[in-house]
Amino acid sequence: MERVFEWIFRDRDIDIEPPSAPLMPDVPLPGATFFIVFAVLLLLAVTLYLIATRRRGEQSARALERA
Repeated sequence: MERVFEWIFRDRDIDIEPPSAPLMPDVPLPGATFFIVFAVLLLLAVTLYLIATRRRGEQSARALERA
């Protein structure tokens, strides 16, 4: 059992080469305000879409009742 623990906890000499090029280019992200405004606009667009399709569905239902 002692040999197992020695093997687990021994120092490992792993040669890891640093990357020769950066993993990601240095592209700055927009500020937090941009993402908040985008989220609000997306929420508004989805809400308007749901309202528009609900009204269209109600009009279709009324037309079917009259027929």
